Amino acid sequence: MFRKRLFITFTFTFGIFLFIFSLIFLREEIRLVHTRMKEKGEKILEGLLHPARFFLLTGDSSVVEVGKEYMEDPDVLSIAIFDSHRKPVLLLGNIIPVKKDDFLSLRLMARRERGYLFMMPITLPVGGLFEEKHERISGYLGVFISDAPFRKAIVTFAGEVVFFLLFFAGLGFVISHYLSRRLTENIDALLKGVEEIEKGRFEKKIEIRGEPELERLAQSINQMAESLKKRIDEIERLNAELREKSEKLDEAYRKVVISERAKSEFFESVSHEFRTPLQVIGGYTELLLKEKLSKKAREKLERIRKSVERLSELIESVLSLKTRSPEDYKEVDLKEIVKKVVLSMDEKLGKRKINVEVEVGETPSLRAVPEELERAFEAILMNAISSGAETIKIYGGRKNREVEINIEDGGGKESLGLSIARMIVEAHGGRFEIEGDKIKIGFEV
Repeated sequence: MFRKRLFITFTFTFGIFLFIFSLIFLREEIRLVHTRMKEKGEKILEGLLHPARFFLLTGDSSVVEVGKEYMEDPDVLSIAIFDSHRKPVLLLGNIIPVKKDDFLSLRLMARRERGYLFMMPITLPVGGLFEEKHERISGYLGVFISDAPFRKAIVTFAGEVVFFLLFFAGLGFVISHYLSRRLTENIDALLKGVEEIEKGRFEKKIEIRGEPELERLAQSINQMAESLKKRIDEIERLNAELREKSEKLDEAYRKVVISERAKSEFFESVSHEFRTPLQVIGGYTELLLKEKLSKKAREKLERIRKSVERLSELIESVLSLKTRSPEDYKEVDLKEIVKKVVLSMDEKLGKRKINVEVEVGETPSLRAVPEELERAFEAILMNAISSGAETIKIYGGRKNREVEINIEDGGGKESLGLSIARMIVEAHGGRFEIEGDKIKIGFEV
């Protein structure tokens, strides 16, 4: 395409240059023809001058003979002698001159000839030839030369210019037609390639020859098609993986639904199986406490009543996992929850003479149900109290991307309380581990 534009520009510029050069050359050719005709006219006049004087003085007809010699020149149309008023008194060639602008239009028989009249002033003695009756009279010796050479030169030169202009115009047309045809073929190839890409056929490459701009465009389209093919293949692969994972998620969801249903049924069963006997035990314990009992029996009944209350609270903790809603979650500080639980159980710990050491560093806030976390730590401490611990150490803080709380001598033996604590922690996405008498609880932050 660039070469086509360059060729057209060159052809147009060369045409203008040729035209300007032709005008300059034509002007020079006209000047040269005029000069040659002027020189020829002056030469003829000089050749006629002496015989003309001789004729006027002696009446000899040699001037006529000399004139006839010049008349044999095809470019000489007429030879004449004019008086002072430029009226012809001697004509050779039987041509009637008529003054018109800067040249004479002469009529020879039925033809109309054009040419240039060259005149030389002369002074002639009276010989009875002129009308004036003076001793000497001025007149003119003239020769009329045809402009045929001039016109022939112009026509020849114009023909050559027209030939060259037509030649270059034809050459430009042929080359432009060839380049346009090749350009059209290349554009058709581009369109077909784009249509193939639209149909999803990325294998076929676009091939362009002879047009650098279109070649670069074709290369860009081929690269785009290759990139699209890779992207589409990648998308298809990801879709396949997504379908596979979706099927796995559907299966996992189905299992979760089944698990949730089983858990719900378990909760309902636990609620029914535990609440009913606990209510009965609690009711009888309250009745017995109203009777007159010994101190020892009353203490035992109190222990039974408190155990029933504790078991009821644990059951409520389990059931709360089933009934909680997103509104129950709040930003909580694990350190403050630990302090609150230890403070609330201070009386029970004091009666058992259990020393609790708390060393928990600053912890970032968590989204959790605060009441459930409190029940979890209460269950752990109650388990430690039940196991007969003398000292309970609670320490921890932020560790990497996790908040970890360690409870030493927390009664690591599995129990209902620890099982419920584990359920609460894991329900919040936490980690619950038992290592001997040490319990580790961790939450990601």
